[in-house]
Amino acid sequence: MKKLYRFLTGYVEIVISGIGPERFLNLCQHHGLELWALQARDDGYHICISLENFKKLKGLVRKSRVRLRICRRTGLPFWLYRNRRRKLMMAGTGCFFLLLYALSLFIWDIEFQGNLHYTDVQLRKFLRQNGYDCGMLVSDAGCEQLEKLIRNAYNDVTWVSAQIDGTRLVVHIKENDGYLKLSAGQAEEEEKSPSDLVADVSGTVQSIVTRSGTPKVSAGQEVKAGDVLISGLLEYTNDSQEIFSQKSVAADGDVLIETISEYQDTFSMTVLEQKPVAGKTGYFFRVFDRQFSLFSPGTPGDQEEQLVQEHQMKLFEHFYLPLYWGTIENTAYALEQHRYTEEEARAEGEKRLAQYLENLAKKTVQISSKNVIVQIIGDNCTVSAEVHAVYQAAERRPIPQENLLPKENQTEQNEHD
Repeated sequence: MKKLYRFLTGYVEIVISGIGPERFLNLCQHHGLELWALQARDDGYHICISLENFKKLKGLVRKSRVRLRICRRTGLPFWLYRNRRRKLMMAGTGCFFLLLYALSLFIWDIEFQGNLHYTDVQLRKFLRQNGYDCGMLVSDAGCEQLEKLIRNAYNDVTWVSAQIDGTRLVVHIKENDGYLKLSAGQAEEEEKSPSDLVADVSGTVQSIVTRSGTPKVSAGQEVKAGDVLISGLLEYTNDSQEIFSQKSVAADGDVLIETISEYQDTFSMTVLEQKPVAGKTGYFFRVFDRQFSLFSPGTPGDQEEQLVQEHQMKLFEHFYLPLYWGTIENTAYALEQHRYTEEEARAEGEKRLAQYLENLAKKTVQISSKNVIVQIIGDNCTVSAEVHAVYQAAERRPIPQENLLPKENQTEQNEHD
């Protein structure tokens, strides 16, 4: 920006010679005159100074007894002076800057940052339906109203910030790590209501930490899906170990369950692969919504894929313009049969196993595979493995009524015990 400002206001490169150039430089610094690009050469000191500050040097030159000589003039004022008689060029230049000013009053690009679940296409369509689109006036792009619209429309968006940079509207979004099945009020109410924690998978209890309630299992114990891990009932017994009172709470704790399962996947050794056989490339240029094409490849056929690459023109980092250009490439494919080699089949099987483990890892604390076996029998390849997974496996379930004592034997429940 400083370079642009210097160009618009104009500056000169001067040569300083004489008795006291050092004193002259000190006087300039004392009076707050900005100097840059200082170089010592045979004919004196070369330095740049703005046109405005150059007009203030007369007194300083006399005090320091130096001589100044202008060796170069740079900037818009000098360019305008040199071309003052070229009326058409001056008129064109004026129209150009007026056009740039007019374009700067509109939004020409919308960018989203931080969105993972919702795509740019989905969000841009939502904004368009609510009046936010490329070509709208910057003054009409209410950022606070836009933030409120997105928060109200998407429950799993926890934070939104919109800002205008030049001719761009930038929307920063932060989403929840997972999808909320319940609203915040429902989840809080469920956590406070009396309930048990039960196993949602079968396996061996690796560890159990109880924060409220009564633990019903211990580390190393085998459990099945649906078994109670932590009961929400606190039972009080007498000396004869008879239950005389009971209090129900919301069971809470961390239970890790290790499971061992068998993985098996069979796939064919012969597959159909797409091989590119021909391609056509065209070019386009778009102004606003009007597109001009050159060597257009046409509509892709049944065995063709189309790839469109579009670029938007910008003058500066945040000064985008409604001008676009790019390429359209149609590629034709032919289907060919390919039979895996033993090495390729093994690699494909391990790739499928890795994908399975990656999907499973989203639900587990720890996962590993053992005894991986790849067998090729005839035209099929079979991959089998023993998968060890550790789940934080506990889901909340209301306490069954048959487990409760009569009301006269129940103690009032605290919100958190």
